[in-house]
Amino acid sequence: MRINGFYHLSTGNSVPFEELNLRDGQKFIGKIIKASGDEALLEMAGRVFRAKIEGDPELETGAVLKFEVKHTTDGRILLKILDNTRDANEASPAVKQ
Repeated sequence: MRINGFYHLSTGNSVPFEELNLRDGQKFIGKIIKASGDEALLEMAGRVFRAKIEGDPELETGAVLKFEVKHTTDGRILLKILDNTRDANEASPAVKQ
């Protein structure tokens, strides 16, 4: 799944650009910026994006968690929260385009 961002020009126009390419099975550490139900606004490597969180998690703003990337059938990012001590030893690198 590619996450797109926008350059905001001084003219008021926005130009899209590709920021990250998240792959199924990729693991990363991210910070919860804002959460509502099973959706969260996350920060990873200085990039902010929105994703659906698997299950019915209780998410705290400011929490730093390990995630595994999955995708829903309609192509949206779905993240699984990993047990910090058992499921992931380290994050895998994001692919920048």
